[in-house]
Amino acid sequence: MKKNYFILVLFLILLSCNNSDNSPCDNYKWSFHGDTGPDTWSICYSQCDGKMQSPIDISNPIEDEKLNAIDFNYSPSQILLENTGNYLVFNYMEGSYILLDSIQYDLVQFHTHMKSDHTVDSKSFPMEIHLVHQNEETEELAVVALFVEVGEPNPVLETFINDLPKSEGGTFHSETEINAIDLLPESPNYYFYNGSLTSPPCTEGVLWNVMLETIQASQDQMDKYYEILKNNERPVQPINGRKVYLYKERQSLAQR
Repeated sequence: MKKNYFILVLFLILLSCNNSDNSPCDNYKWSFHGDTGPDTWSICYSQCDGKMQSPIDISNPIEDEKLNAIDFNYSPSQILLENTGNYLVFNYMEGSYILLDSIQYDLVQFHTHMKSDHTVDSKSFPMEIHLVHQNEETEELAVVALFVEVGEPNPVLETFINDLPKSEGGTFHSETEINAIDLLPESPNYYFYNGSLTSPPCTEGVLWNVMLETIQASQDQMDKYYEILKNNERPVQPINGRKVYLYKERQSLAQR
């Protein structure tokens, strides 16, 4: 009922714009809340109603011995931090990348979701970080997702704690370099599935690599990030028969 109400309200707004020279969707500004929240995105972004959408609830993964460990090749970088109104985006300098089956995907940025987009067996987390990568030739996207739980202070998140842009459009250029490798958990194990961007335009064909092991941030750090942007997660989407695969680190004979 609530979803139908939001769609009706947006439809009436768009209908009122039909006599103008502009496209009705020119007046639509998506968000995570209210009359332009996730239930209405597909009206102006058709892929948001697709069959391979993200995030999902991860359950019953299939261990796949054909999967390889993600090869992380991150370098220190200054950060251009931006408040888009929907995300805190940490834009990364060129030169860092991952290899997935020997294919290179360049790290473009990482951003925060408060709380997590994905769930695991219906469990959510207070924060999720998405490291967004793109292949230069094909423009295919690969995202590494990190679940964040309350615990020890996180050195990378602490770097920006006093300089978070408080309003939409605000930016901060950090001359202090950070290395995204310091965000990663110790374990290389991850879930893999094919999905989409978790916000408009909801582009499908995104390679999702969701790390099993969580990382930590202190409650004080969480609170300060929450003060800027919170509840910017999309509800989990139908899996529609997709398979979720599991990479587990292989033990060498010497380890057995």
